Amino acid sequence: MCGVSLNHCKFCNAAIEGELEKAIFKAGGIRDSNFGNLYKIGWARSSRTDKGVHSLATMISLKMEIPADAWEDDPNGITLANCVNSSLPENIRVFSILPSKKLVSFSYF
Repeated sequence: MCGVSLNHCKFCNAAIEGELEKAIFKAGGIRDSNFGNLYKIGWARSSRTDKGVHSLATMISLKMEIPADAWEDDPNGITLANCVNSSLPENIRVFSILPSKKLVSFSYF
């Protein structure tokens, strides 16, 4: 892996964000018409890492296709996260998927 970035490098097959985008798409969280265009879904990240650098946690914000009642029985979004995790490599994990009422801007954190 080359860190959290969509830029592909000559030393790896895919970046972490690319793997995450594919897994969210497979779980039904991204429409066919929006897949491959992160701008359309408002994709933003809290930080990025370079090759060889690790991150304990990175927050991602995006507009997902999720039923409105998804959090009624699962307020922490663990079930949704596990659905995405089922399509991710073992070294990439989603811990939680939570709704946001506003556009998230990580420049304020």
